[in-house]
Amino acid sequence: MDKILYIYTFYSTDPCRLRNFKASIEQLKTVETDADICIVEQNGLSELPEVTFHHRVDIEDANFHKTGLLNYAVINHPDYTHYVMIDADSWIDAGVVDNIHNHCDDAPLVFPYETCVYLTEAQTRRKCRHDMVDIPIRYNANIPITRQTGLINCFSKDTYDMVGGFDEEFVGWGAEDDAFVFKIRRVTGKRELRCNGGAVLHLWHKKVNDRSYLDGLRYKKNRAYCSLIRRMTDDEFKLYLAKEVSLEDIYKDFAERGGIEGDATLIVGPNLRLNVNTSIYYVQTLHPTMTEFLTEVMSEDGPETVKGFVNTYVTKESAYPEVIKEVEEFYERHGITND
Repeated sequence: MDKILYIYTFYSTDPCRLRNFKASIEQLKTVETDADICIVEQNGLSELPEVTFHHRVDIEDANFHKTGLLNYAVINHPDYTHYVMIDADSWIDAGVVDNIHNHCDDAPLVFPYETCVYLTEAQTRRKCRHDMVDIPIRYNANIPITRQTGLINCFSKDTYDMVGGFDEEFVGWGAEDDAFVFKIRRVTGKRELRCNGGAVLHLWHKKVNDRSYLDGLRYKKNRAYCSLIRRMTDDEFKLYLAKEVSLEDIYKDFAERGGIEGDATLIVGPNLRLNVNTSIYYVQTLHPTMTEFLTEVMSEDGPETVKGFVNTYVTKESAYPEVIKEVEEFYERHGITND
């Protein structure tokens, strides 16, 4: 019989985030009444609802060490068959819990929801008061559901051990969820399962990822590390899994070899150039062709995301004729229509 531990990590003094965290815990306890819940709080002093385990870990760093806190939870509670990583701003419905119990063994990594809705500040306040909230059933229009790697996911202890847990070289916000997905794919040769049914509401809070953070060294290093998990050679990957080399070691060596760091540039038309996040879309040149880019989008996110991108950016007014021709040929090869 599966034995499941829900893990929250938390580090914040922001009252909105603390309110959201308390609401998330109470909602989880409502839809999974006998849930085993573990909180690992960085430098924590918060008054939180009673849970199965509540750890406070002192870290002399202003950055959030989410990966280290997740490892702490698993290492200190190794007798569970499965672990559910749930973000402190996620509000889940009963369908998510059903998917966890019904599908936790169906793939190395399971995303137990089909719908993700990002609430506004006003909607979040009402939801946390348990007031009725009129919410359109749709996911965040800016993030394809196949691109969601956070909020909540489920993995087995066997999977965790196989990939060596979460890499603690990721510090601060960003890319650690993607890195875990890519590491599991590369070790197991299998894709994650994205379930039908189940909804997650993302409770509003002030964003960390403003332009100053996205342009900062810490975030850029996280994204580069994530990219390396996909790009390093098989021999390097074996050494990395064995913890004989670090991501920083490979990063330095990769940079010396002239590897891509950060974004590549997709040239669409005379006045339209788009940045391509190479830790997500594994293009292998600084200036990929439209065919190379769409091939990667197709592999990662499927034909609907390809169509959404093309319909938004590749128009007769914005794109070079040869780029439009590339798209037409790509559609024909892959049987994609605009119906």
